[in-house]
Amino acid sequence: MKSLAFVILLLLTSNLRADSVIMATEPEMVASADYIAVVEFQSAERGAFKGPAAYLKQKELVTRRFSRRVSARVIDNLKGKLPEEIQIYDWSGRWDALFQNHLDRSKSDSGRYLIFLAGNVDFLTGANGWASTSRITNEQIEWSIKPNFSDFKLMKLDEVLDRIQKQIEAK
Repeated sequence: MKSLAFVILLLLTSNLRADSVIMATEPEMVASADYIAVVEFQSAERGAFKGPAAYLKQKELVTRRFSRRVSARVIDNLKGKLPEEIQIYDWSGRWDALFQNHLDRSKSDSGRYLIFLAGNVDFLTGANGWASTSRITNEQIEWSIKPNFSDFKLMKLDEVLDRIQKQIEAK
């Protein structure tokens, strides 16, 4: 009986691990994202949405369930051409949602963000899990220079955007 419970627990935790996000470095994020843009959060709708998505470094798209559909207004396209209004599908919970304040997790959603997206304009998802967005406040951005995005700090927005633009142009 104990071994059956252990096997069930092992299967449950391995499934959770399989769905965990593999964090990308900044150059990997720039290279792997289909779109990079500065957007303004408009609204979020909770529900049960299904669509194609792949976690970073996964080779094939699979149908996944999403719990939120976020509407955003595109302010500036850095990579790829997005329409003025987009919808982004988010499978995250409150504490690891795409549109969040990384420095103060009690605040989330409203405001401007730099976002890395995957998919096509009909079904967009974050290209790097919860680290697909970085909140912009005034002329500063919450950004991490560490590969696993574990230590966010406020940096000058222009410096980060210039560095990203140079990486895009180098490709």
